[in-house]
Amino acid sequence: TRRDLVSEAAAQAVRLSDRLSDHYQRLLEARLAARRGEPIEAEHLYRSILRSHPEDVEAWFQLSEVLSHHVYLTGVSSATSREPWTRILELEPDFVMGLWHLARVAALERDMAELQQISDRIHALNPEADRLVEIMALQAFGADDADAQREVLATLRESNDAIVGVSGWSLALVYDDMDAIATIAELMTEPTRSPDS
Repeated sequence: TRRDLVSEAAAQAVRLSDRLSDHYQRLLEARLAARRGEPIEAEHLYRSILRSHPEDVEAWFQLSEVLSHHVYLTGVSSATSREPWTRILELEPDFVMGLWHLARVAALERDMAELQQISDRIHALNPEADRLVEIMALQAFGADDADAQREVLATLRESNDAIVGVSGWSLALVYDDMDAIATIAELMTEPTRSPDS
């Protein structure tokens, strides 16, 4: 399985880590802590790395990922990922993945003006991105705009399952709106849905 391959690769990396510089050994150690489901330890290790290497984009990125996706193990809000995502964008302004994550933070904080600014920036950088509909969903449901919600649902109806799924996941993560999530989930089971979606 994929999990076994990852574990095997991690074990191999540890066996060979003495060939790495101290900096890369520490990055590997932090990454493995995150993979083991130890977000507090991983955060501590990444922050330690960043004290001595404040412009290490990889360390900022991995810290951002830990704070965005592993916080459910700690009960801390994923909004704590704002600082590292912002730092990455200072170092690499066109990093779209950082913008996606900041959009979720803006939605979580109910900052619709910032969410619109980020949406505009993503659209300018990547106008064909399927995941723009995820941002549209965050905007529509965050603003409780019934017309925008209908438009998003119509767009999602024509989108592939991955986009529908990530949009529902974002709404669950950010708004905890069970009605919205159920409505989006139902799209994937509509009898008229194409099997290619």
